[in-house]
Amino acid sequence: MSNDLSKFISKTAARSLCLLGIPAILGALALTPFFAGDALAHEVYLFAYDKGSQICSESYFSADTKVRGGKVTVKDAAGKDIANGVTDDSGNYCFNAPKDVKGDLHFSLDAGEGHFGAFILRADQRAPWAPGSTTGGPSTPPAGK
Repeated sequence: MSNDLSKFISKTAARSLCLLGIPAILGALALTPFFAGDALAHEVYLFAYDKGSQICSESYFSADTKVRGGKVTVKDAAGKDIANGVTDDSGNYCFNAPKDVKGDLHFSLDAGEGHFGAFILRADQRAPWAPGSTTGGPSTPPAGK
């Protein structure tokens, strides 16, 4: 009798687990897009360019949504802070071009919720007339710049 009882309990327990397990698995699968969407929703992009008297960066997510309020840090090649600021509603951050920095500028962006971006504006990508440029060129920007 004891053996029959243990077989009954084993079969009942197995059926219960299957019946309870299937809804739990289906429920988890149904919710996966909501959580995975946040994790896979977007990457963050950062790039910078030289406008002569100013250096600007633009930041956006892969869905072309601008990074608003992202923290931008700019350092020289030695790691010295050059500029710090926050992106505007268009994802832009600009600062006055440093006159004493001759090398590359290293940009980093903290866009929140674990999103980080980085960009290096190489010295040879800076405008030839810009302060701190190593590419030569005229000492003043061309007309209209």
